[in-house]
Amino acid sequence: MNDNKNYSGFSKEQQKRYEREIRQKFGKAKFDESKRRTASWQKEDYLKMQQEGERIFTIIRDNISRGAESPEVRAQIGKLKDWLNHYYACDDEMLMGLGHMYNEHPDFVKMWKTKYHEKMPEFLYQAIDAYCRGKGVATGN
Repeated sequence: MNDNKNYSGFSKEQQKRYEREIRQKFGKAKFDESKRRTASWQKEDYLKMQQEGERIFTIIRDNISRGAESPEVRAQIGKLKDWLNHYYACDDEMLMGLGHMYNEHPDFVKMWKTKYHEKMPEFLYQAIDAYCRGKGVATGN
């Protein structure tokens, strides 16, 4: 994950900081797993994954008015989890951790609000929480 293709739009300094944060929050094993899974990816692979992620997040944004527990949003959170599984094994606990990070990390909050919607950080957290609660996962709420 130290390759520029994984952090397009971020400076080298930001890349290094995110790598440290990933290791601290999720462990070196997850970081190394992601590096292994993406080692053979070409530029087209990264582009395809970026487009798929944008499609998922755009559909989530377009369904904010339906609510975090709506079937449309829950289906997209399932697709988000599947999408993340291309990078590393993403269980529901990790998904909840990402939901917290999306709603709390200043860089992510700014990106979600700027690129998608003012309510996107909190909505993503709520939608991930609803998805995991629907599966019987303890979410900390």
